[in-house]
Amino acid sequence: MDWLTNPEIWIALATLTALEVVLGIDNVVFISILAGKLPAAQRDRARKIGLMLAMLMRIALLLSLAWIIRLTSPLFTVFGQEISGRDLVLLVGGLFLIAKSFKPPANKTVIYAHANTYTRINFTYLFHSKYVAN
Repeated sequence: MDWLTNPEIWIALATLTALEVVLGIDNVVFISILAGKLPAAQRDRARKIGLMLAMLMRIALLLSLAWIIRLTSPLFTVFGQEISGRDLVLLVGGLFLIAKSFKPPANKTVIYAHANTYTRINFTYLFHSKYVAN
């Protein structure tokens, strides 16, 4: 019961709650945009199913995070440092984020207009082409 009086626990709970609220709002906006493209008869059902799946996915991810946090038993040792499953997940995740930061946005096409010349840059293939308007 000491955890009830630990301020670090309450700060972590407040942070997690704030993140869940922000991500939940993001889900609502995204699902509403996608559902808006459907015929009117299907929109309400799509919103309900989308929000239900988003909630279930969020719960599954939180449970998997709780499982990963408990992977503390050492798997092997490198240079005298014990490496656990949690350490491997954090290392691979960090390397993934670093690699992702260097990659241009996928399927992002930007069109620049100047006078009657249009320049299209597709970042996916780093393809650059010019089109002259008729």
